[in-house]
Amino acid sequence: MILDTLYLVHHSHTDLGFTHEQPVALDLHAQFIDQAIEECERTADFPRGSALKWTCEAVYPVLHWLRNRPGRQIQRFAKLARAGRIEVTGMFAVMCQCLPQEALYRQFQWVEELRRDLQLTIRSALQCDINGQHWGLVDALLDCGFDAFGMAINENVGRAAFQSQRPNGFHWEGPSGRRILAWNGLHYNANAYFGIPDDIERAAHELPRFLNWLAGRGYPHPFCLFQVTCNGFVDNGPVDPRLAPFVRRWNAEGRMPRMEIVTLGEFFDRLRREPPERLPAHRGEWTDYWNFGAASTAYETALNRRTYHRLAEGELALAFLGGKTSRQKELREAWENALLFDEHTWGADTSVVYPFGQAARSQLNQKLNFAYRARSLAQLVRLEAIDRIAHSLKTKESGLLVFNPLPWEREERVEFPENWQFRNPWQPPGAAATVSHVQALDRNEGSEQSGLGAAALLQSAPLKIPALGYRFFPFETLGSAPSVAPKGRISLSAENRWLKVAFDPERGGLKKFYDTTRGKEWVDRRHDLAFGGYVHETIPPSRRKGAGYGGRMRIFQESDWSRFMAYGGWNARWPARRRGISRVLQSRRTHLPGGVRLYQKCSAPGTRCVEYELTLLDSQPWADWRVTIDKTWDIAPEACYVAFPLALRGGWPRYQTAGGAVRPHIDQLPGCNQDFHTAQEWADFSNPESGFTITTIDAPIVMFGGFQIGRLFDGPRPAISPLILSLPMTNYYHVNYAGAQTGRVDFRYRLYPHGPFDAAECDRVGREAAHPLVCHPVHAPRGSSAVEESRLRLDGATLLSLRSAPDGSSCLSRLFNALDVPCAATLSFPSHRPAKVELCDGAGNPVRALRSRKGTWTVPISPRTAILLRIS
Repeated sequence: MILDTLYLVHHSHTDLGFTHEQPVALDLHAQFIDQAIEECERTADFPRGSALKWTCEAVYPVLHWLRNRPGRQIQRFAKLARAGRIEVTGMFAVMCQCLPQEALYRQFQWVEELRRDLQLTIRSALQCDINGQHWGLVDALLDCGFDAFGMAINENVGRAAFQSQRPNGFHWEGPSGRRILAWNGLHYNANAYFGIPDDIERAAHELPRFLNWLAGRGYPHPFCLFQVTCNGFVDNGPVDPRLAPFVRRWNAEGRMPRMEIVTLGEFFDRLRREPPERLPAHRGEWTDYWNFGAASTAYETALNRRTYHRLAEGELALAFLGGKTSRQKELREAWENALLFDEHTWGADTSVVYPFGQAARSQLNQKLNFAYRARSLAQLVRLEAIDRIAHSLKTKESGLLVFNPLPWEREERVEFPENWQFRNPWQPPGAAATVSHVQALDRNEGSEQSGLGAAALLQSAPLKIPALGYRFFPFETLGSAPSVAPKGRISLSAENRWLKVAFDPERGGLKKFYDTTRGKEWVDRRHDLAFGGYVHETIPPSRRKGAGYGGRMRIFQESDWSRFMAYGGWNARWPARRRGISRVLQSRRTHLPGGVRLYQKCSAPGTRCVEYELTLLDSQPWADWRVTIDKTWDIAPEACYVAFPLALRGGWPRYQTAGGAVRPHIDQLPGCNQDFHTAQEWADFSNPESGFTITTIDAPIVMFGGFQIGRLFDGPRPAISPLILSLPMTNYYHVNYAGAQTGRVDFRYRLYPHGPFDAAECDRVGREAAHPLVCHPVHAPRGSSAVEESRLRLDGATLLSLRSAPDGSSCLSRLFNALDVPCAATLSFPSHRPAKVELCDGAGNPVRALRSRKGTWTVPISPRTAILLRIS
């Protein structure tokens, strides 16, 4: 195949941080858009293909620019965009793989506004630098009006998919079976190696070698793509004014291949015209190598993941209240900040070499502030909305409002502070709480609530709460009682009718997890790792000597940027030292009104201490396991794991991504990361008879079969041993990620044994762990609303979101079928029957009305597919 055209897409790679502090980086990108406008207008009369065109890699810098520019400048931008000289691609930013499924869709709300307000055509999405994306992104893109997706991988961490074929075009098949045109491109600064636009003679010398290299790989197209970023400023670089004159001269001199400056969308239009046999289909997740950065800020990663759940609950509560919300601004800002925390840049390029420098500290704190600001706003909206529901109740009694944010009935015990039984003296009878009062209700979660100001906790009897609804309980009816610490000899075991568990007094963790339903012991007692146990991993001090970045270059190979397609990445046989706890310091057993709580405190390397807590309630077929790591600051390379060695014969692991369950290798694109995975709410190991699920709400990174950082599995893996490793903390990378972290961090896991694997069952366990029942004190509100309501009962599908439409006239609800077979989702509305339910497109525009049968609406959903409904 003779390659006659080289397409050049000029853009700036968007790091919100890394090279500059976040506000500076955003200001620079605003300047780049101004430069692009000037250069596009200056080169308007250049010959075809050489006039400058500019591609905005992400939406958020464009939003920042629009918020800070006058109308006349915005009109210039929009005119060039509508003329095809400037393109905005659709991803909110360059995102890591922590986004939950609903966030994949919600990031495109700003795209809809740009399409509507500026009449922009936004059809393509682009991600650079990172090594992958959620499988469910395919369907989210298609649902939201996109038809193409491009990747340009930086192999300094991990490697690109399709190693022997890259660069390559293909149709990426999503979980639903639908496909989007995709391009697996070269590094986004590949132009630098070829002297474009620095040295035309170097380009003339190197490009023929590149063409021969492509021919040797069986490259099938008569054209190729270089993404062009400014040489010398690979990340956060400006418009290069030399590019258009360079291309004009190259083409005028008749050099080959011909060069054309295009937008990304124009390149995809050309790729789309290729014969079908040149664009094969590939199905699977584009799994990320980059995302272990999430474990470098473990506390805030867990916080932000919980914030997405709180946002969903706040929107649900507002939908209960009905009408147009006055908190739209706060909701929008919370979403924006949560997404910004999940942008792929964790910190400065000096985060390891100068961790105490101003640049590193400033960038890290501004990054973390995205998570804290999102959390504060989400909690404000959520608690205020629930408080308004509480104070609308028609009762003269004082009690507890219990809110169920999931669309099925639940019967569970709840814990609440003892002092909630007493009215606050500053709150008048029947008055709704102010914002400051709401903040007082926002108590800490997990082990943090044991501080000096913490109130004693009471636990209720099992309470039955209706589907996506609430129920009010007078305090005297709760059957609540405090926990009690027994006297005398402490038993480190507990049981209910489903499980028998016991702590290991020697090495910590669990020595017994017996499933009475199946007559099966789940702890692999022969394994050298404790079940649920802490493991500290580092490079031995003696092996760090002579290796850069505090020994990290024993793990990584620095890319040789002077060579084309230079691969950095990992050293697969790097030296590791792994140790569990040193000794058990303290054990405690607490009797709850409806169960037992076991506790261990241990000394462990890399920490002030490690704490284990297991809660086993009489009414639940699972155990809740909390591991608290009180981390000491250490800039040396290290990682902290929680291990779950399972006694299981055969079987295969799975984890939940946005888009459903993924089986390593089987459901991944060729050459993607099999070393570790980013799970949403659960990970699982099952054989045909039985399996074991752990929830991963706080710590998304998991490994299966062993410690695998840097293994670079290629092709099918042999049988994977039944070991699930959670990786909640690490500082391994030598730039960008936080160089160290310190303090107490809770990591909560729900441990759930089951029969044959059932994706819907795992999703239900994960949902309930992510969305516990919400409690709120009520003191004689004297409102007019019923003391018990159920707004929605959903069977057959997963509820991703339910929120009020912006105008308050209706609600929008996104449902997902997690199964590999079609389902019929059934919706009923026990308390408030809607006038109509309509199926919508991705933008929320009604497509067709659904028919009601005796107050029930049924909608078919294809396998692994999300749908959007409007409920009026």
